[in-house]
Formats: sequence, C-alpha cells, structure tokens
Amino acid sequence: MKKRFTLENIVTLLASIGILSFSCQNRCDPDKLLKNLYDNYPSSALMLSAMDSILDSDALSPQDKAILCYNNCELRDSLHLSMLPDSLLSEYMSYYIYHPDNYYYPRLLYYQGRAFAESEKLSNAINNYLRAIDLLKSNSDANLSAYIYSYMADLYENNLDQKKAREYYVKAAELFLKANNWRSYIIAIRDQGDTYVLEEEYETALQLYFTADSLLEGSSDSILCSDLACHIGIVYLTKEDYTEARRYFEESLEFNPTNSSASFSLSNICVTKDDYDHTRKRLLIVLDQTKDLTERSMLLYRLYEMDKSYGNYQSALTFLEKSDTYQDSIVENRYDRQLIETEKKYQKQKIEMANMRLSIERNRITIVSCILILLLILSILVYRLEVNKRKRKHAELLHETEKHKYLLKEQQLLNKQQEQELRSKEKELIQTQRLSDLIKETLFRNSVLYQKIKLVSNISLQNRSKKNSYQHAIEEIFGEPSFSQSDKERLITFTNNIYPHFTEKLLHRIPSLSEEELIYCCLLMFDLSLNDQAIILNVTVNTIKSKRHRIMTKGGCTNRNMRLEDFLEEIQKAVWPEEDRK
Repeated sequence: MKKRFTLENIVTLLASIGILSFSCQNRCDPDKLLKNLYDNYPSSALMLSAMDSILDSDALSPQDKAILCYNNCELRDSLHLSMLPDSLLSEYMSYYIYHPDNYYYPRLLYYQGRAFAESEKLSNAINNYLRAIDLLKSNSDANLSAYIYSYMADLYENNLDQKKAREYYVKAAELFLKANNWRSYIIAIRDQGDTYVLEEEYETALQLYFTADSLLEGSSDSILCSDLACHIGIVYLTKEDYTEARRYFEESLEFNPTNSSASFSLSNICVTKDDYDHTRKRLLIVLDQTKDLTERSMLLYRLYEMDKSYGNYQSALTFLEKSDTYQDSIVENRYDRQLIETEKKYQKQKIEMANMRLSIERNRITIVSCILILLLILSILVYRLEVNKRKRKHAELLHETEKHKYLLKEQQLLNKQQEQELRSKEKELIQTQRLSDLIKETLFRNSVLYQKIKLVSNISLQNRSKKNSYQHAIEEIFGEPSFSQSDKERLITFTNNIYPHFTEKLLHRIPSLSEEELIYCCLLMFDLSLNDQAIILNVTVNTIKSKRHRIMTKGGCTNRNMRLEDFLEEIQKAVWPEEDRK
C-alpha cells in the first residue's frame, strides 16, 4: 500500500510539472487547463492536488487564477472537504475584488464565507454571505441564494439566536420552492422545526416535521425519510412519550439501518433485558458501518453505559477504552489539520521570499552588466555616477533584507502564539475532564446509596440504643438494612467509577487490608465526618481512630507526617501500570 501511494505521488508531481510547463509556455485559458486536468487525473483527489499546485505557481494570469480557484472550491465542496484558508482565497480572487462581475464574484464570496465560518470568523462570514446575495439578485440564481440563506441560518442557530436563524430558514425555503429544489425545501422546513425544539415549543416543531413528512410521502429518499423520523422521535423522547418515540425511531431505522442518531436515541428508552439485547445488537451493527470518528466514539460510550448498567463490567471497560481512543484521535486530527494549514502558509511565504530573492538577483545582474558596458563608453565622471547608483542600490537591498528579517520575526511570533493556543486548548480538555469527574460525583450524591448514608448519619448518638427501630424504618423505605452487603458493593462500585481502579490500587499497595478496612477507606473518599463514619459502621469513635491507625500501620506510614486521607489521595493519583493490573 505504501509503494502504491508513493507511485501516485510521483505521477501527480510529473503531471503537474508537465501542465505547469505547458501553461507557462502557452498561457492557456482556464477551460483548456481544466480539460487537461480532467484528462490526466481520473481521481478527484489527485486532480485537487494538481489544482492546488497550479494555484501556488505563477502560471496563470490573476483572472485565470481566480476562475481556477472557483473550480477548486467547487471540487472541494463536492468531495465534502474544507475550503481553502480565507487568506489564500482573498489572494486568488483578488482580480474579481477589483473587477467584480455577477457570476464568479458572488460565488467566490460565498465560498470565502464558508472558509470564514470554518475558521469561526462569524461576522466576516455573514458579511460575505450578504454581499453575495446582493450580487445574486440581479443574476436571479434562487437555488444558490437559498443555500447561502441556509448557511447563514446555521451560523445563527449555532450562536443560539433561534429567531434570526428561523427567519433565514424561511427565506431559504421560499427560494428552494421557487427553484423547484424539493429536497432542500423539505430540509429547510425541518430546520425551522429544529429552532422551535431548541426553544421548547414542541407542538409547533412537530407541526413543521409532519408537514415535511407529508411532502416526503412516496419518496424514495430513504436517508431524508430516516432523518425526519428521527427528529420526530427525539421530540417525543423529550416530551417523555416513550411509545411514540420508540415507534418513530424504529421507523427511522427501517428507512436507514445505519442511522446512528436513531439507534443511540432508541437505546435511551431501553427498559427490559430483551430491549437491552436487541438495542445492543443494533448499536454494534451501526458501529461497524459508521466511519465518522465522533459518531463511533459516541456509540462506543453508549455501549459502555448499557453494559455497565447490566453488570457486564469487562465488556463495558473495553468499550470505554475504545471510546477514549477515538476521542484522542479526534483531538489529534484537529491539531494535525491546524499544523498542516500552518505549514502550508509557511511554505507559501517561503516560496514567495525565494522568488523575490531570485528577482532581486536577476535585476542586480542586469544592472551590473549595464554598468560594465557603460564603463567602456562613458568617461570617469559617468563611472563615478554609476558607482553612486550602485551604493544606493546596495542600501535598498539592505533595506529589503531588514524588511525580510522583520517578516521572519513576525512569523516566529505567530508560531509562538499558535503554540500558546494549542496549550490553552489542552487546558480546556483537562478542565472538561475535571467537569466530567464532578458530574460523576454529583450522580453519586443523588444515588439511593448516598441518601441512605445521609439518613443513617443524621441519627444522633443518643438514639443509637434504638438501633432496631431506625433499622426497621430504613428497611421499610429501602427494602434492606441500613448498611447492607449490597450497599457496600455499591459503595465500592461508585468509588471505582469516580476514582478509576481505586480499590485495586489500594489492595496492590496494602495487600493485607480486610474487607471492612477497604469499605472504610472507600467512605473516606466522600468527605464524611468522623461521627458519621462511626454511626454508619455501628462502632465508637475510638474504634474508628484505632481502625485508622491500623490501616496506616499496614501501609507503612506511621512515621510520616501524613493523614490517612492524604495517603489515600496519593494512592488514587498514582499511575496504574498495565503489569500491576494483570
């Protein structure tokens, strides 16, 4: 596979050099150049690579380069790839910026708006879209104007301005209907419904979804039918109408069995063992057919949650590890794309600087040659004048050199700034992980086990003699004793969920711990007071103190100035090597 990829690159390079040479000699027009590209490159990806190489060269005039840039953007759009960077688009479309027309200029503005949106420059993207629509009014291209309105609406919806987003979705729907683009018209109606869902106006959203569904009646577009049924199911799921939600999710999967959103949502209303088995099989099928890393990570995490809830802990851990691996890959891919874009910009600037140096060198040689010829003809006075001219030229070269040094320093500062941005994003990831841990702890605080612990801890020491009466009350409420064996198992499970591998690390550090001492160490991880611990374990405070001393002695920490809580926290934070797990 590696040899084949290398051969394709060599073919691409040789063909690009041939086309560039032909273009430089003949200055062919863009239509002829595109025909040559289509003839030489049956693969769209290779043709896109060749077009990028030609755009970086000086083989075309500014107008022809702008036209080729438009074709490049169209090809990227058809391949569902990201647009060229907005700075490069500004350079390539410079001809139409100063010589605007009604065909290429609005379309280039539209693609540049897409590039601004990908770079999260929302105000620039909106300005480009509005300028493109103004130019398209005279061209009466209703279909393209509708698409632009849809992209504008998406930006406002992502910015939580649902009213503005709905306004543009309505305009897009009107123009799609005018252009007889029924599929996009139905999608625009569906998107209007999405804005009402975000505002919790579910009945209005359902009305719009059902309208779109009626327009799709008898359609062979299974993807859109599946997507629309999934949207309706999500509304019913939000309204807690699980029967209708299940019906629409299953209808969505009948149209498109690989709809990961429908499968994921259907798994949220899995209530019986049969539901669990059926939903798990369906999620595994969708996982095998899904290529998107984000969706695969989401499906794996859902499988982890389901297996964990039904006690399949080994399988659940496997799914969790795979989900984390995909999350890491997503982050790495994002950083790789940013790094590649930065390298492209740097290489382009480096080439431009090399061309500038060559041009300066060429001019210098020409001037020197002229001076040598004039020295043979002119007098000593003319010779002195030429010497002065050479000095002035040298000063200009020094000035250019200083200017280039300044540009290099600016580029270095830009690179440092990008490195700082990468570090800040890494910090954001760490904060997200901390938030995840906080959510897990909050789930423990809301659990039945924690309620029982709090109920037991609220009993005063004076009422400990009434143990049978309050235990009987707790058994009536929860169906089991105040702190039963199942409670201990739940406590260990919660502790390991919040602090992964805590009990394994603790037993690895202190193998001689008894079960009661292990349970006590788990209680210490949840900030319970000494008095609460004594009541829960049905012992005296002095017994608790003895138990703490005994654990510290087993851990070999009696001579260290450290509390038991600090000792447990040190164990929890320690890295858990693979060989220790085995």
